[in-house]
Amino acid sequence: MSMKLWKKLAAAIAAGAVCLGCAGMSGFSGVLQNVQPVLSASAATGTYESLTYSVSSSGTVTITDCDTAVTAVEIPAEIDGCPVTSIKDAVFRGCSKLTDITIPESVTYIGKEAFSFTPWLKARQAENPLVIVNHIVVDGQTCTGDVVIPDGVTDIANYAFSSDFGLVTACSTQMTSVTIPDSVTRIGSSAFSGCKGLRRVKLSKNITTIEVAAFYQCDSLPEIVLPEGLTTIRSNAFSSCTGLTGLRLPDSLTKMENWAFASCTNLTRITIPDSVTSMGQSVFSECDGLTIRGYAGSFAQKYAANYDIPFADLNSTDTLLGDVDENGTLDSTDIFYAMYYVANIAVGNAGELTPQQITAADIDCDGAVDASDIFYLMYYVALHAQESGRPGANCWKNKPQGENHSAPQKIH
Repeated sequence: MSMKLWKKLAAAIAAGAVCLGCAGMSGFSGVLQNVQPVLSASAATGTYESLTYSVSSSGTVTITDCDTAVTAVEIPAEIDGCPVTSIKDAVFRGCSKLTDITIPESVTYIGKEAFSFTPWLKARQAENPLVIVNHIVVDGQTCTGDVVIPDGVTDIANYAFSSDFGLVTACSTQMTSVTIPDSVTRIGSSAFSGCKGLRRVKLSKNITTIEVAAFYQCDSLPEIVLPEGLTTIRSNAFSSCTGLTGLRLPDSLTKMENWAFASCTNLTRITIPDSVTSMGQSVFSECDGLTIRGYAGSFAQKYAANYDIPFADLNSTDTLLGDVDENGTLDSTDIFYAMYYVANIAVGNAGELTPQQITAADIDCDGAVDASDIFYLMYYVALHAQESGRPGANCWKNKPQGENHSAPQKIH
C-alpha cells in the first residue's frame, strides 16, 4: 500500500473516530465498513449513498453535497451513530430530477436555497407557498399578499423569501405583510432581502438578533417595531429601507454592526437607549437628515459626535410634542398611547408612560395629559394624513383656527 493511500486510510479512521463519542465501541465496526467511501474524501468527510457529508468536532453530521442525477433521496437520522443535524447551502440546487426527499426530524438547520430549482420544491410550492420542513421556513419565494407564518415555526432560513441570484420573485414585489409568531427564534440572513412590496412586519417577541441583511432593501416598509429582548442588529440588517422615517430601538439592545441602517435616506429620527455599547462603522451612512435621540454621556452621543450626526438629549427640556411613542412621527399610535394613559389614570392605575412620553403627550402644555391633548393630537394627525407624519408642535393651547395648522418642532 502506498504512503498516499495509508494517509487516506488514516484520515478515514480519524473521521469515523469522531463518531465513537456518539456510538461507543459499537460504532467502530461502522467506521471500518465506511473506510472505502471515506477514502474518496478528505478527513472528517464521507459519502452515504448519493450524499456527501462532513462530521464536526462535536460529532454532528452536515449533508454537504448530492449527486445531481439523483431522483429520490432519504437522509438518515444518523450516520455511524452520529446525528445528522444540518443541510448545507444549495446542497440539492441543480438536482433537476429530484422529486422525492425524506428529511429526518434530527435536522435542525437548513442552509440557503438548499432545494432551489428542484421538481420537489416546485411541487411543494404548488401545495403551499410557505414550504416548511422540521419547523423551518425553507422557502417562501412564491408568497403574495398578507403572509402569516404558522405558530410552531422556529426558524426562517437564510434567503427564505429572497433569491441569492438576485432574481425577481413573486414575494419580492407582491408580498405586502408578514406576521411572524413568537415561536420563531431566528430570522436568517437576507431572509426578506429585496421584498420591495413589504409594508408591514410583525416580529416575534423571541428574536434576539436581526441577522445580516435580513430586511435589506425593503424600501416600502414605513415602520417596524423591534421587540424587547432584541440584543443585536447585524450588518446591513435594514440598509436601504428608504421608507423608514423614525424608529425607536428597544432597551435590551446592546450592539449594532456596520451599515445596519445605511442608505435609509428618509430616516430622520432614531431613539437609541443607553444599553447600546457597541456600534460598527457607518451604521447610518447616507442618512443625511438623521437626528439621533439618546441620553447625555451615552455611547450613542459619542457615536453621533464621531460621525457628525445631530444629537438630541432625551433628558433635556426640549421635547418633541405629540411623539408619544418616540419614533419620530405623529400618527395613530401616538393617539392610542395618549388615550391609554388617560384611561388608566382615570381609573386609578399607573399610566405606564415615561416622564419624557408624558411631556410629549401634554400637547397644550398645561401640565396634565387629558382629553384636550388627545383632541389636538387627533386634529393634527387628521390634517396631515396625506403627509409623512412630520413631527412636532409648540404648545397648542389657544391654537389659532387659521390656515396654518402645522406646528413648530419643540417646546423649551
